[in-house]
Amino acid sequence: TSLVRINLTGCESLKTTSLSPLTAGCPNLEVVRLSGLEYVGSLDLSVSSSAAARAQCWPDLQRLYLNGCSFLSSLSPLGSKLVLADLSFCSALVDTSWLTGCSKLEHLNLAHCTKITSLAGCLHCPRLTSIGLWGCVLIKSLDPLANCHDLKLVDCTAMVCTSVYSHPFAVHMSFT
Repeated sequence: TSLVRINLTGCESLKTTSLSPLTAGCPNLEVVRLSGLEYVGSLDLSVSSSAAARAQCWPDLQRLYLNGCSFLSSLSPLGSKLVLADLSFCSALVDTSWLTGCSKLEHLNLAHCTKITSLAGCLHCPRLTSIGLWGCVLIKSLDPLANCHDLKLVDCTAMVCTSVYSHPFAVHMSFT
């Protein structure tokens, strides 16, 4: 049998280099919990650094929990089977380009990702039904979410966004 779930939540001494065996040697992971790993600066989930040979090291990944990885500034693109991603309190994360290819993503939590300025990566997530954006004060437009039907915005009270009510999902929004 292969490892399909791993929970390293709270293993605060782990660093980016410590995760290499996990990304290289556990190809069947479906659920990864790395919450609170403060010293992880980037997470490369590709098997090869070559763009031409790039493949996901966790092709079956469905749920990823990186909340509280406050130094995480970059991620490589995630797999097409991803349904849930919790990156709340990843305050060094600057963009959402890693969402490319996440066509099955339904739940995304970016609360307190205070450096993110755009949700452009969400253009690749048509099945997105909930997104947490509390504390994402630099996001000024929700335009990339226009193709998401039945979307619920949760925890958006700190957002300054003038174009919210012009989107088809505005009726379904819930600010909590």
